[in-house]
Amino acid sequence: MNEFNEATEFNEISRNIFNYINKLSGLKRTIRRYQATVRPFESDSIKKSGSTIVLRSDTFLELGSPAAGSISFVVCSASDDSINDGEIIVIGSEVAESENQDLPLGLVILIAGRALTEEDRFALLNYSIPADLYEGFMIKSTLENIWCRISYEAAAKGLSLQRIGEALISRIKAEFPPAEAVSILFVTSEKSDVLGLKELGEPVSQMVKEMKRKVWEERGVDISQCKPGGHCGACEEKDVCQEVKKISGAYQKEVGKNHEKL
Repeated sequence: MNEFNEATEFNEISRNIFNYINKLSGLKRTIRRYQATVRPFESDSIKKSGSTIVLRSDTFLELGSPAAGSISFVVCSASDDSINDGEIIVIGSEVAESENQDLPLGLVILIAGRALTEEDRFALLNYSIPADLYEGFMIKSTLENIWCRISYEAAAKGLSLQRIGEALISRIKAEFPPAEAVSILFVTSEKSDVLGLKELGEPVSQMVKEMKRKVWEERGVDISQCKPGGHCGACEEKDVCQEVKKISGAYQKEVGKNHEKL
């Protein structure tokens, strides 16, 4: 897929997501829109500094458990006028009104930036939500699923989806300065709403898999031959994969340094 077709497809996915938001609005779902106050990530007063574990007995709210359902993905394009920079949209319940609940969770991060490189876009499409966003916020995530717990203490301090969205936007803009517009969508209303969002994200999943295949192919690795289920310990190419991961990590650090110099 060339860059033009990729951008066109991502813009189409963005439009479908915003049309879906309008559809949920027509179904009388509660929708809140916030405008983020983006600040340096390190300055937040309740940033996580201790344990990443929130025990069930300490849990005020659970989001995206296997029983409740979840989906998480990133839409990233060079230019997309439909993305309102700093906008956080919450469809469904906010944290404060959801004590002792287990809610579904849909999370979509929409990003646009004309100066984003192909490497930037690949890293963003594979972006994992950081585990150190806030004290009392535990997260387990894969490329497509996300499971969170918010502690009673964090909820009492005012932790909300709005604040989580602000932290994500700040973090992404700090790590990827060419990201001109970043918007966050949370869906906590109904499991069926999250499943509908999952359908919209399926093309993203396929595009990420194709991009990953090409990246590894350029390094001489055919990932279609990898053992299913991620059983890396039994793979003869484990040492090669580990070396590629080291190179990729060093590359991302260098990218960050170069962005700082611009």
